[in-house]
Amino acid sequence: MLKTYKSNQGKLYVLVYIKGKPRRIIFETNGQNFAEAFYTTKDKEEQNALEKLSSFGKKFVLYKSYDNKAEEPDTDLTQVDVLNWQEASGYLQEKYSIDGRKLRSPYNIRMEGKNVGIAFSVKNSSND
Repeated sequence: MLKTYKSNQGKLYVLVYIKGKPRRIIFETNGQNFAEAFYTTKDKEEQNALEKLSSFGKKFVLYKSYDNKAEEPDTDLTQVDVLNWQEASGYLQEKYSIDGRKLRSPYNIRMEGKNVGIAFSVKNSSND
């Protein structure tokens, strides 16, 4: 499981011990708001060590956790075969009047297709 921790004290350094060895954790700012800093890890031992610190809940908190489970394919979507993403974009524009500005990447095309109940099967997905 991937976890992101957040500090409202700007750049923050904490020291954790994993298997008896010290490890420095650095919460980095995102460049827009220097009061907020984040640290993301998928290392379970590191997560446990961070959450056992006395500063957990005071200087930093768990911001988000992401489940690593692979997304299961949606079986209730209609499968549409296309040769490329441009064809998929054109299909959505013609059939569902979706604005072409929303369809600028394969990811956006997939999401807009999903919103209208379509899953695209792209024969040449090298632009993915």
